[in-house]
Amino acid sequence: DIDTVIPNAVFITIRGITGNEKNLAINSLKLSDANVSKKGFVLLDNLNINYEIDSNKESSKTKINAIELQSEETIFNIKNLMVNSNYEEVGENINTQSEFSFDEVVSKTDGIESVNLKNSYLKFNVNNFPIKKLDELAKNLTEQNYEEYFKSFAQSGITLQSTGNASNYTIKNQKIFETLKFDLALALNKNVSLDNIKKLNDVLESEKLTVDLDKQTAENEI
Repeated sequence: DIDTVIPNAVFITIRGITGNEKNLAINSLKLSDANVSKKGFVLLDNLNINYEIDSNKESSKTKINAIELQSEETIFNIKNLMVNSNYEEVGENINTQSEFSFDEVVSKTDGIESVNLKNSYLKFNVNNFPIKKLDELAKNLTEQNYEEYFKSFAQSGITLQSTGNASNYTIKNQKIFETLKFDLALALNKNVSLDNIKKLNDVLESEKLTVDLDKQTAENEI
């Protein structure tokens, strides 16, 4: 257990910390405003991080059972936050995958609920990002050689995919939607030229976007 203070700034309290080269677990981590009259603090309950690193791959998985942030007027809570990331180097490019989710986010100001978001998940993948050409890309951008800059991205075969879902979003007592799902996929045209771009299809080799809303929200948007 750890109890310490940064004078005139913050009290730090850590309970139940364990770990090794691949894992870090903390039962409780609290940062409190040194000015106790402000009643401000951030509390993380049951933080667990797993990570692996080798020559061309990295991955991490983070889970926090509860997060509470409190100031003089506002209380902000997150339940079951999950953040995962994967990184893999393939030749001159990298592939990445990120995931983010939570069971519930609630915000209250002066005791009145202003935000309530539930059951949200987002996945975001980027493939064939030209990581080993970053110096070349930066040089082209600095020299305003936008044609070569754009070609370097496109010719790598870069693609982007994202999926997500959420439910019961309410802001200031107004229901935003009951359920939402989306699926997005984009791939850059490897033969694209800035001089020939006249429409979106000139930039993208393929594109797909699907959005599903609950019936009531969809009818309200029409």
